[in-house]
Amino acid sequence: MISAKSARALRTLGASLVAVALIPAAHAGVQESGANAISGSGVDAISGSGVDAISGSGVDAISGSGVDAISGSGVDAISGSGADAISGSGADAISGSGADAISGSGADAISGSGDPMLAGAVQSIDLQGGSFVAVGQTVSFSREGLGALEVGSFVTVYGSIAGAGRIAATGVDISTEMYVPGATEVFVTGIPSSVDFARGTALIGELEVDYTLSLGGSGFGGIGAAITVFGTQPAFGGAMLGNSVIDRTELFLRD
Repeated sequence: MISAKSARALRTLGASLVAVALIPAAHAGVQESGANAISGSGVDAISGSGVDAISGSGVDAISGSGVDAISGSGVDAISGSGADAISGSGADAISGSGADAISGSGADAISGSGDPMLAGAVQSIDLQGGSFVAVGQTVSFSREGLGALEVGSFVTVYGSIAGAGRIAATGVDISTEMYVPGATEVFVTGIPSSVDFARGTALIGELEVDYTLSLGGSGFGGIGAAITVFGTQPAFGGAMLGNSVIDRTELFLRD
């Protein structure tokens, strides 16, 4: 998708550089009134009012109002308003504001807006269903985002509770650190579908939580309509040992 767009952009850039090469360096600029007009105040500046117009205030800068326009303040910067634009507002934009937006500072980083809902290892991925499972929760996410995930990846999920054992993700961060069962801390926010107060266990989605460790000291904040549990999973995809439990009922009381 992005490769096809880049090819069109390179053809436009190639044509532009040829046009620049044909302008004598001594000229301040050439001006015309046609659709393909060329003008500018910079040495190599080229601009026009047509669909294929090229303009810029910096050397070799290129921009336009067409669908395939290329612009930017940095070398090789590319932006646009199309659905496949790099740095855009479309649903599939890379670095965007849409629900499926992908951005990040790390090589594999994917992030978005919303509350942090869980952190843990990816147990399974369902490309057809548009979801993956982590810390016993089924997380709905875009197919584009799912393509960057692998089973075993340690992720932090942002979004909101979509039901018992379900999270609607607005973004996912992929950690560069290796997940170690029983050593790496995980957390999950969800709706407890059942609680055994006698045994000190709760079920959140497919995850069984043993929260007895949280009962000592100030680690236990109570079981509410929603809870956040911090702890570890000694076995990959297994039960969670929760050393801290927080009542998150307020998640359902927001305006």
